[in-house]
Amino acid sequence: MPLKPMPTHKAPKNLMLEIPNPGIGGLNLFDLEYEQEVNQSPYMMNMMYKNGTFSKRYGQSIDQEYSGKIYCVTYFDGKLFVHAGKYVYCDGTVISQPVSETMGRFIKFSYSLFYFCGNKVYVYKKNDSAEWTWGEAESYIPDVLINCRPSASTEEGIPNFEYQEQINLLSLKFNEIYNGDGVSTTYSVWGDDEDMIDWNIVPTITIDEVPTTAFTVDKANKQIKFNSAPPEGNLNVVVTMTLKESWLAQDRNRLLASKYSIAYGSNGNSRLFLAGGGDSKYFYSESYDPTYFPENNWEILGSTENDITGFGLQYNVLLVLKPKEIFSIYSYQITASMVKAGEEDLIGTEAFTSTIVNSEVGCDCPNTIQLINNQLTWLNSKEGVCTLVSTNVVDERNVRVISRNINHSNSGKIKGILDYKEDLEKINSIDYDSKYFICFPESGYCYMWDYAISPYSYTSSKTTEPKSLDWFIFNNFYVKKFVKAGLKLIYCTDNGLFDNCIIELNDSFEDLDFDKDGKADGISAYYMTPFLQFNAVEYLKTVRNIYVQCRGDTISNIDIYYFTDGSLEPEKEPLSIRIEGKIWSHFSWLDFGWRVINLTNVFRRKCSLKRIQMVAFYFESVDVYEGGELVFPCVGRDMSISHIGIDYQIIRTVK
Repeated sequence: MPLKPMPTHKAPKNLMLEIPNPGIGGLNLFDLEYEQEVNQSPYMMNMMYKNGTFSKRYGQSIDQEYSGKIYCVTYFDGKLFVHAGKYVYCDGTVISQPVSETMGRFIKFSYSLFYFCGNKVYVYKKNDSAEWTWGEAESYIPDVLINCRPSASTEEGIPNFEYQEQINLLSLKFNEIYNGDGVSTTYSVWGDDEDMIDWNIVPTITIDEVPTTAFTVDKANKQIKFNSAPPEGNLNVVVTMTLKESWLAQDRNRLLASKYSIAYGSNGNSRLFLAGGGDSKYFYSESYDPTYFPENNWEILGSTENDITGFGLQYNVLLVLKPKEIFSIYSYQITASMVKAGEEDLIGTEAFTSTIVNSEVGCDCPNTIQLINNQLTWLNSKEGVCTLVSTNVVDERNVRVISRNINHSNSGKIKGILDYKEDLEKINSIDYDSKYFICFPESGYCYMWDYAISPYSYTSSKTTEPKSLDWFIFNNFYVKKFVKAGLKLIYCTDNGLFDNCIIELNDSFEDLDFDKDGKADGISAYYMTPFLQFNAVEYLKTVRNIYVQCRGDTISNIDIYYFTDGSLEPEKEPLSIRIEGKIWSHFSWLDFGWRVINLTNVFRRKCSLKRIQMVAFYFESVDVYEGGELVFPCVGRDMSISHIGIDYQIIRTVK
């Protein structure tokens, strides 16, 4: 019987798994580590897309240092304003008398900078000589009563006065304006029918715009007695009275304690809205005058159990947020058909109406509200990062959660954005360079959504919408308040080490000196790929090589480990990549300039992983210690990874 030839087997074919733009999908704490997209990561820190490649996050450095703790900072008219210690500084120079050493709030409005601090209001504005000045703001004194008669009329139907304006909540003063008759020396004060005037403060009086002190005050009869009769005239005697501090004190204190502000209204957002001082009440100023808040310019939204937590503008609508509700406010003009007889003077004035937008989801982290791609976006401590897709009530489906990927921690023990237990009012945010930052100042962590790479797109699916959004996480970000200062992003902090400093983010690879050794710290960074199955779940594979492409113009150090399904312990000896600084250039005699070409480096590292189902590669750039001694610092070194290729073979099916 002839021999039967044995079957032959072809050698396994070498295949290549490409990961272009690794890490561009951001951190994914939601999906299983082996079910993620290849450019996502279940474990990442201090990495982002910067300068065209996946590399370390922004560096940090001290921009300015002050002699006292920094309470508040803002940028206005090309200048940096800082409240530090007892003073307010403009570009490093003291411009104020001592102010209260407490947290205040800068408000930019009507070509001026206002500062609410310690129950006082300050303003930085141009004077009549077009010079910028700082000082305590002079609140508007309203003309509450006009066409006042010196004494009561004896003729029926003739009024003793007319109401003109409302009391100003920001001021204790108001005017009564009389028509002098040239005879009377005793003038009755009509505005004290509710015993609201402080008669211990002497009124100020002008006659024909000239101040006078030729009078006495009869407190018992509530009268002003002039030494000689003021001349006859129309609205020529102005008496400025002072209210008791107890009068409207509750609303005045709410107004001065307001934490949130926004400009809104007709004619170019002409009114200043304030809220957050208590009882779910918001206040709004008169047009173009943030020092005049009429006593009736307020409204209460929803239940007073929860106060207002912030404002936002979306299109032409003012959104008012509470912890569990969202309201909208619209501006309109009062027409003749809206008024009753005797109210004709209201025609043409501006009024506001409110309506509910969502009664289920609101904002309890007030300082996280930003307008991202024309959609209001904020953090809710129970739901996650939310965005408002519509200002209309459509079955209350107008709020979408967009932080699915990072809401809760995974097995890698990276905290999700809902796992931090911090003061909700201290969590803060900024929209900068097409990136949305949310910072937790007590823990020092920051989540960043790069919406230039992955803008949010509204569809009918609440699951797939946020799945593709790219989130990155940073540490050592103890941010109390972010400020965009021109092209720079700066912040002040409360972490104890740098309370007196303005800190700037930059393109370096150096951090602040947190260990106080006199040198900048390195930025420790790491990134892990998902567990890769090479689109061949049913097969065993052998991985022979990994190819890592890095930028060639930045000094880098990268240690590479790998994890397999056979063992979750990484290799003991890392595969290392070291890039020293190199710049390729040549001199051009034509223009005597330098032409710089930033080339790349590709590194091959052998793996020899046999008969595995899946593998994850872990990259890190950290300080290296041996026996407790620092032998390789990461300070000033990048971890640039622009492309990954993995050389593998399919072996056989899993039995």
